[in-house]
Amino acid sequence: MTLFRFKKKRSALFSLCVLFLFICFSVTGGFAFEYSSITTSTIIGSNFGHPTGMGADSLPPVFEPGIAIETALFIKNLEITQLSKKDIVGQTIIQSMVPARFYYRAGNRTTVELGAILGHKFGDEHEVDIVAPLTRIVHEPRSNIFLVAGTIFPTHAIHDAMYDDIQKFGINDENMDFHDNVEQGFQFRVNRKRYKQDLWINWKTREEKNTREAFEAASVSRFQFFDESLFVNLQIRTVHIGGQNNDLDLGVDENLSMLAGLSYGFDHPFGIDAINGLRFQADYLSSSDSTLQESTETGDGYEIGVSADLFLSKDITLVLNASHYTGNDFYSRGGDPLYHLDTYSQFGLTSLFYLDREFLIETGLVAQLTDDAFNFTFMVNFLWGHGFFYNRSVSI
Repeated sequence: MTLFRFKKKRSALFSLCVLFLFICFSVTGGFAFEYSSITTSTIIGSNFGHPTGMGADSLPPVFEPGIAIETALFIKNLEITQLSKKDIVGQTIIQSMVPARFYYRAGNRTTVELGAILGHKFGDEHEVDIVAPLTRIVHEPRSNIFLVAGTIFPTHAIHDAMYDDIQKFGINDENMDFHDNVEQGFQFRVNRKRYKQDLWINWKTREEKNTREAFEAASVSRFQFFDESLFVNLQIRTVHIGGQNNDLDLGVDENLSMLAGLSYGFDHPFGIDAINGLRFQADYLSSSDSTLQESTETGDGYEIGVSADLFLSKDITLVLNASHYTGNDFYSRGGDPLYHLDTYSQFGLTSLFYLDREFLIETGLVAQLTDDAFNFTFMVNFLWGHGFFYNRSVSI
């Protein structure tokens, strides 16, 4: 009887996967988000609240110092071969980042972190490519509401079209240097059941005689209703490049992108325990871009998508995603350039392997259909995090 139930559940799971693939190809036109599904890191993935890189229950006792070390290795291969005429090309990035910091609970609601972020792009001889100070103060005035100053958390749950997560892997935007994934500024975060918020300002470049100032300000809001079944998403991001005290005579560049969307999810659809959730979503995006040389250009677009979260075992999860985008001249500086196309469809899957308490491996594959041509993106992420304190140690 037990074997029969197992075969029945496995058959139902297989049937749902086939149905999901059918939906991907027949409803969306094909193809899914290349987002990382990691939610515990301070380097990669996306989250709200106060991630530590050492696990959910990892804060030390008050007034107890410690050392936190988080290591991430990224491998991403963009097999884009059909879009060179549109200045969209593929490449391979292999890079490591290690934020090592002194960790101190200065009070019940205040944490201080002091250290450095080290990084290396494989293939660049043997030097350390990224060296940035890490100075962060996190204050929690009320439960799950956080104020962050200094080195803010770059793990924003923002749409790829508005800010491409590939920036974490070493691609430089043509106007803003996001290559090191180190963001400095101020941040306001909320991680509550019905309301999620990430509001930040990231100051990238200080103005000098031969350099224009550059910064971004953005907000990601999510309102959750009906036991977290219905999500209302509102996102806005602006990029400013300019200033008044430089000698470049290039004026001011302003880029604004916005998103409004809805999604609805089901827990354990069709009564299958192995399926944690099935979610459908629809988003509207708009953008505005202006420079001294060109007049303001506007664009917009629509995207529909579906995702399924499968629980294969306590150590393995699988996420399937599919989406189809239709737009007109949408452009966000630092966003995924594929959303500048008129149509863009994708299908992908992401696997998470929890090898032990300290080590996590994520793999991902995305197939993209653009201008009647297929392209592919491959991703592998290795993540390890540990905290060393006087009386105990914690890990991711």
